[in-house]
Amino acid sequence: VWEYDIYTENFTFISQKVQDILGYKAKEWLKTPWFWENHIHPEDKDWVIEFCNPSRMDNSNRDFEYRMISKTGKIVWIRDISGFIFEGEKAVSSRGIMIDITSMKESEKTLNNSLYLVTEQNKRLLNFSYIVSHNLRSHTSNIESIISFIESAESEEERNEMMQLLKSVSNSLDETMKHLNEVVNINTNINLVIKPLNLNKYIDKAKEVLSEQILSNEVSFITNIQ
Repeated sequence: VWEYDIYTENFTFISQKVQDILGYKAKEWLKTPWFWENHIHPEDKDWVIEFCNPSRMDNSNRDFEYRMISKTGKIVWIRDISGFIFEGEKAVSSRGIMIDITSMKESEKTLNNSLYLVTEQNKRLLNFSYIVSHNLRSHTSNIESIISFIESAESEEERNEMMQLLKSVSNSLDETMKHLNEVVNINTNINLVIKPLNLNKYIDKAKEVLSEQILSNEVSFITNIQ
């Protein structure tokens, strides 16, 4: 609980409870000029002092939150609720209470962090579902195409070639499933060893899987990867 004289710009009363909140005794506060101003958190100081300037205030009550620095250097969140005392039409002093809301703010921060993590995990899950859908759809499309080629094959030799290609696609599907499993492990394991990959190797594998479509559509590739 506090009281402030608007004319002298000094606090005239601070309750002993301030020691529980900031670690300073009430007499330390009252004896030290500009004590309150000098113990507001640097990031809040300017706007709080400006907000509390009597010349800029109407006579309505105030209810706002800011940070102060305790005797041990700890950041303490304060909720400050105050009103004015009048003589005639003029406010001569203000009285209010400062409430320690640090634990509430810490809980709020923890909740916001949890919300952020959940949001990020949902984004990852959505991205992963796109990856799964794309990769599996490409393989099923290849399998359908090869089966179509097998059904329309004009010779046993051509059919055997298609069967070999089907095995290749099947092996690639199995490898894709392993890769998808690795994606899950990457998102749940922080102790991973990073190693370089030969990207050309994977391009060649993709071209091998799609070789029949590449030939039938006369596709050519330009690769500028080292």
